[in-house]
Amino acid sequence: PKPPWTSSKMTAGRLDAMKKAIMGLVMTVEGVEGSFKLNQHKSDADHVAIASALTQRHDEAAQAIGEQMVALRPQLNYISPLNASEPADGRNAP
Repeated sequence: PKPPWTSSKMTAGRLDAMKKAIMGLVMTVEGVEGSFKLNQHKSDADHVAIASALTQRHDEAAQAIGEQMVALRPQLNYISPLNASEPADGRNAP
């Protein structure tokens, strides 16, 4: 990881100028909107791998999220617990 920023390499004048430029503000929050992300930005292969892994867990919450992910891209070939030993392309496992 990148080391944290420090003022050690700054001149005293530059640091003082930056401190004087700090401005406080007050605001009233009138609402908060959440966003529900289910890896929409991932490739189809990653999406299938994640959704398949979640639906195979012994955790109802994980399974529910996996099912929601499958519903977002139903056209993809997912691995279910029943065919987990088969390749994703539908061929029989050796």
